Amino acid sequence: MPDENTSGYKEFKHSFNDPFADIEIEKAFRFTRPKTPSVDRCQKQMMKSPAKALEGLCLDAVHPDDKAQIQEDFKVYPGLASAFGNELLKAVGFGDLGN
Repeated sequence: MPDENTSGYKEFKHSFNDPFADIEIEKAFRFTRPKTPSVDRCQKQMMKSPAKALEGLCLDAVHPDDKAQIQEDFKVYPGLASAFGNELLKAVGFGDLGN
């Protein structure tokens, strides 16, 4: 029987090299499919602030148990919002945005 806290969530992973710390970083968070209002908000905010738009999309869709950690990671690695946000947009049918 699926756990009600994880049902509908899928793990997304992103890894990259942090040359300043000289280490390989791998991050993984659980996301649900973004809902239409969240995607609409993201699209409207993209022209004004793409980074904030994608961060908001991620925060709307991330598993509640992962939310505090992803917010902390966004402070250290702000590019994570773009990496995970673009993957969420692809998951609902958008093409590569090139961010």
